[in-house]
Amino acid sequence: RFRVLGYYSRDDGYCYSLVQVQIDHGRQHQIRLHMASLGHPLVSDAKYNASKLKEDLEICGRLFLHACFLRCMLPPDDDGVEEPFGIACRLPAE
Repeated sequence: RFRVLGYYSRDDGYCYSLVQVQIDHGRQHQIRLHMASLGHPLVSDAKYNASKLKEDLEICGRLFLHACFLRCMLPPDDDGVEEPFGIACRLPAE
């Protein structure tokens, strides 16, 4: 599931979208592969968008993928009780 949070464009015609994606089970490269297959690869993704890497690196010098909220179950304690754990992370100023 995903939703677009904003649209951005540069003077040279490159357009970008800020997208919120929710996944239930994380698989390696899951978000990167799915977004690329929809024709909307991540900024600075050398694996799935190598043809635009030079232009993307002008915007963000790293893969622009950020976990804003993580949730999981903690391992059972001594009494066998599992507790949920969640943490929110703001988008870096960069």
